[in-house]
Parts: sequence; structure tokens; C-alpha cells
Amino acid sequence: MPTKLHTTTPYWSTSATFTQFPKLAEDAVADVVVIGAGVTGLTAAYLLAKAGTRVVVLERDRCAGVRDRFGGVEAKSLRAMRRGEGKLIERNGAKVAAYRAPNGAVTLRSAICTHMGCAVGWNTAEQTGDCPCHGSRFKPNGDVIAAPAEAPLSQME
Repeated sequence: MPTKLHTTTPYWSTSATFTQFPKLAEDAVADVVVIGAGVTGLTAAYLLAKAGTRVVVLERDRCAGVRDRFGGVEAKSLRAMRRGEGKLIERNGAKVAAYRAPNGAVTLRSAICTHMGCAVGWNTAEQTGDCPCHGSRFKPNGDVIAAPAEAPLSQME
């Protein structure tokens, strides 16, 4: 059964005042860049720094070109997709993970990870749908490759 997708807006993001930081005067050097300054991102950065790793933390909503947890669309239609390519598209008002196989066949799946509801993004190098939140990975047909997700991505019309 096709899935109807919806998004929510956290209370803090509409009620908080955000500090504006100046652009960096010079390039930052880091071993790891953590995108997302929430509890998980800051904890990971803290533990990595404590272990001697050079870490830079970027707030994902303040980074140009970084999609949010619910994913911004990468294409408006299937026509924008080449063979062997996957993208997050908007279809009938919903965000959909779309893949066009080398033979031209199109697969449409929910863009929402079945683990915790984050939007999957297309990994061109691996030809997989990857969840940026907890690392779940999906085949182009929506089947799970790597946990923590246990269920495949839902089929979309």
C-alpha cells in the first residue's frame, strides 16, 4: 500500500533565536566534519575530539546545499533523471526516492527511512539510498542493505 508522507517542524526551530556567525577567515582543517549540532552530533564530536581527532561541527540547517532531516527535493520530475541515477523528487506533493535503472525502468519508493523517519539521499558511488541520521542503507528497489532499518522503503505510486 502506498505511503502518504508528512513532515513536522520542531518547536525549538520556530521559537529560537539563532546566532549569526561570521564566515571563516581561513580554511578549517579537520579529520571529521559532523553535520548536525543536535545531541547526537555534539556527542559524536565531543567523543571524537576527546580521542584526539580534529573535529568541525556544522549546523545542518545553516549549511548551504545540505538537505534537512526530511530532505529537500533534488529534481522536480522524473525527466530530470538519467539512466542509472537516483534522486529525491517531489511527486503528487510527496517526497519520493526515485531510481532510473540502466534499462530505463523507474522505481519509486518512500523517501522516509523505516528506522526513525529521516529522508534517505542517493549515494551515486554505491548506487544506494543512504539515511544520514543513523546509517541505514537501501537498494534502489527499497530493500534494506544495512541496519538499523529492518523494513524496506514503502512502494509509491
